[in-house]
Amino acid sequence: MGGIYKTVNRLSDELYVYAQIDDLRRLTDVPFDGAHEIAMLVDKFDQTDTIAAALQRELSPWKVETYKQISPDLELFNSQIRINMIIMTVIFMLALIFGIINTMLMAVLERMKELGMLMAVGMNKFKVFIMVVLETIFIALIGAPIGMLLGYLTTIYLNRVGIDLSRWSKALEEFGMSDTVRPNLNAETFITIVVAVVITAILASIYPALKAIRLKPVEALRKI
Repeated sequence: MGGIYKTVNRLSDELYVYAQIDDLRRLTDVPFDGAHEIAMLVDKFDQTDTIAAALQRELSPWKVETYKQISPDLELFNSQIRINMIIMTVIFMLALIFGIINTMLMAVLERMKELGMLMAVGMNKFKVFIMVVLETIFIALIGAPIGMLLGYLTTIYLNRVGIDLSRWSKALEEFGMSDTVRPNLNAETFITIVVAVVITAILASIYPALKAIRLKPVEALRKI
């Protein structure tokens, strides 16, 4: 039996050949009930190295290898994806910083008389600073869950229906990618985004807070 097979991964099609197991055993002298390799699929991707080390101790002198050792190019591809995600997250956080600074700076400028009144009756600059910082953090903590919920629901929907990229199917074959992309999120991504948003909110609140404490009560009370 013979034939030609084709998948979405052009490189894989050129590298691998599938054959009947009986023919391979006859040509390689592998016993009928034996195998030259056993592949294992783990449920938790981040525990691959730990599981491989445990198997190596139990199955020595048999050789246990992870996908990183068998296919270094795949690990390189994964590391590049992680680096790209970090760069994209930084860009989004920078855009978020400018958005928060603009919002809080307008809030400070519109309340100059109120801030001047507070400082005139004895509220020190440190408390004014903390007030602006906390207001910024509260806004971020209210907006972040709403945005993450909408993003989560959108991801679930797109994972179900898929994103059709058939127009660029020929180009995607070079990277071994399907013409239908189904996005997915994990808990690590959500935690990273929450931490990044909180840190971004804190950093973005510093300039408006400094602007507020530099106000002189007498001049601020005269503002229209």
